[in-house]
Amino acid sequence: EFYANYDKVLEATKKALHDFGWEIAQEVDPSVFEHERNKDRPMDKQILLLTESRQTPLFVGSRYSRLNAYVKALDENSAHVELRYLVVNSIPFKNFSIYKNDRATQRLFVRIEKLLNE
Repeated sequence: EFYANYDKVLEATKKALHDFGWEIAQEVDPSVFEHERNKDRPMDKQILLLTESRQTPLFVGSRYSRLNAYVKALDENSAHVELRYLVVNSIPFKNFSIYKNDRATQRLFVRIEKLLNE
């Protein structure tokens, strides 16, 4: 959670993703992919940023990674950012999935905070 205007948090999130080499492929309405948690109070300011997949060749196989950001307004002066990281290591006859990367997401959160404080 960041104590800043939704628009500022969204711009800082986009800039942080760009700074770390993630290209935003699409900006979509989260209701297409998310179950609305609070139906009594639907949020009008929310977005899901879908990044392009990255491919990294390995000695045997490839690694594919994707990072998506879900940004939603909590009120006029705060917004929530949720980062979702997926890595698939593909080797012949087998795929391994990893659904988080704490170090990468922590670096992104620090960068977003730094951008908001500039």
